[in-house]
Amino acid sequence: MKTGPRHPSVRRWSGIQPRSDSTRLYPDLPGMGASPAPASMSSSDDMLQAVDDFVQTEIGSERFLLVDESFGGSSRGR
Repeated sequence: MKTGPRHPSVRRWSGIQPRSDSTRLYPDLPGMGASPAPASMSSSDDMLQAVDDFVQTEIGSERFLLVDESFGGSSRGR
C-alpha cells in the first residue's frame, strides 16, 4: 500500500491543519488509486487486513486516530 496526496479525499482534508505533535498518513488502498490490488484481494476483510498491515508497518504500537470516509467508513468498526 502506498501513501500519497493523489486521491480526491486528500484534497478534502488538506485545509484542516494537523496538531503540531501529529503526523498525517494518507494510505492509498489497494485498487483504489495508484496502488494495484493483488489478485488475492477479494473481500472487504482482505482490504481491512491491508489497512491493518499498513498501520502495523507505519505506526506500530503508537496511539493513532483513524479518520476515514467512503469505503473506510464502512470498515472502521470491524
